[in-house]
Order: sequence, then structure tokens, then C-alpha cells
Amino acid sequence: MPRLRYRAPKSPSSLEARFLMLWNHVKGPDLEREYRFHHERRWRSDFAHVGARVLIEIEGGIWVNGRHNRAAGFNADLEKYLAAGLAGWRVFRFGPDQITLENVERMAEQVRDEIRRFSTESTLAKKPQNVDYEPLDDNPAVKKVES
Repeated sequence: MPRLRYRAPKSPSSLEARFLMLWNHVKGPDLEREYRFHHERRWRSDFAHVGARVLIEIEGGIWVNGRHNRAAGFNADLEKYLAAGLAGWRVFRFGPDQITLENVERMAEQVRDEIRRFSTESTLAKKPQNVDYEPLDDNPAVKKVES
């Protein structure tokens, strides 16, 4: 029987805290932290907006040969991001230099756009569509094929 492991809530890194501060400053939509987006693997995203199907990853340690840029860690990240994309998630990655007010503002607007798009699609799907058509039997241009 597989052993279940308890994972204590992770405190935000300094980069994640900076991202959250800017996100709150631009009044971005509520995000979930440490969101587990895959039902079989234990992969988690730093931030997620489930309704917009957006995952946000904060990549630290890029200048100190950290986990994200050593071969095994980099390859594991590629596998994770590929699985997320194939499952319909949009993955956005931020390094230290990308966590700026301008970029976070643009990201918040992107998430808002996705929320609007998904809500519009679900509204369109629920509305019955009126289709003007002529029954095939009454249309002289349609020839019946007898088998």
C-alpha cells in the first residue's frame, strides 16, 4: 500500500510574495496557491485561476544553478508544463526579472479576459440557437438517393 505523505502548506518565497503584492495592487482576480492541477501526479502550480484555466509559475534560483536550471529539474519542469498544456491549462512562467508591475498588470488582464471568454462560451452553449432551414423533403434542389 502506498504511503501517504502530508505536505505542510508552503510559505511563499520572496519572489512569490513580490508577485502576490503586485497582483493585489492591480486587483487581480483571486488565485489559488499551490494548486494541484493533475489528478494522478503530485504536481502543483504556484498560483492558479481554475475558472480561467491559467497556471502561474514563479521560477526562482535561476542565477544560482537552482532546481529549475539543472538538467533533471529542468526536464521535470518540461514534463509538468507539457502535461498541464495537454490538459487545457495555459502556463505562464515568471522569473525574477519578469515580476514587474507592468507584467503582473498584463497577466491580471489576461486572466480577466480568459474569465470573460469562458463565461461567454458557457452562456453561448446554454442559449438555444434559432436555425432557419427547410426540411429536405420540401427542397427541390435536394435529390433523394434511393438505395
